Amino acid sequence: MIVAIDTSTLVILAKYYLPLDKSGCLYEKIKSSFYNGELHVIDAVSEECHYIAKGIASKSFTFLD
Repeated sequence: MIVAIDTSTLVILAKYYLPLDKSGCLYEKIKSSFYNGELHVIDAVSEECHYIAKGIASKSFTFLD
């Protein structure tokens, strides 16, 4: 299955779920899904992540740039 993810979802993941992910498995799952082509982020979402919520999503998920 291929999934397109939006800015709000990335911000929520970075803000509320990643701090609880002590083992890093959530981060690694998102990263591997992106590199495997299962997760798609359009350019507009990637750009918007720099400005929404002080850029927390783009700082947390640097591989999306």
